[in-house]
Amino acid sequence: LELQNEELRSAQEALEIARERYFDLYVMAPVGYCTITDQDLILEANLTVATLLGVPRGSLVKRALTSFMPHAQRAIYRQSTEQLRATGEPQSFELQMTRSDSSKIWVSLVANVSRSLSGSSVLRVMLKDVSERKQLDAILHEKNLELERTRQLADKANRAKSDFLASMSHELRSPLNAILGFAQLMDAGTPPPTPAQKSSIDQIVHGGWYLLALVN
Repeated sequence: LELQNEELRSAQEALEIARERYFDLYVMAPVGYCTITDQDLILEANLTVATLLGVPRGSLVKRALTSFMPHAQRAIYRQSTEQLRATGEPQSFELQMTRSDSSKIWVSLVANVSRSLSGSSVLRVMLKDVSERKQLDAILHEKNLELERTRQLADKANRAKSDFLASMSHELRSPLNAILGFAQLMDAGTPPPTPAQKSSIDQIVHGGWYLLALVN
């Protein structure tokens, strides 16, 4: 009897140690953990999941995890869990969930499949709040769109500037060629220009070549 009592005490101590480890590693874990049945009902959930969804931990048992998901998001969950049960490969996905106060949060889920003591399959699901990252991603996406719109406006302005310069270059070049051509004809005409006329023609030619160089 003494030996049996000693074995019983040892077993009780081991059980207490296991309970403490379970409490520290599962119940108090900073990441959400829950166990889901084949019927998608919650068997067990830790405090982080309860805090994440804004409900008491005990009220999660036998509730469907999908009941905390908007209808548009449930297809993502079902598709991923069906793939998990079919292949046995862990699935990672993100979706939106609804808290008890009707506020929305974005959650990253990692799901694995295992067997319970009764032999039925259960899902082990890890949940993590990624709302802040999603908000930052949305802000970054909006900033990128704004930058793209700004770039398009700058490109449009640059094309307008190029079109303007090309048009002005053509509009200035044509009369300058005419001015230079006729000035050179007058300079080479018969009878030759007088010294005063020659001086004026030289000024026309010099100014014309100067303007043409600016245009070029």
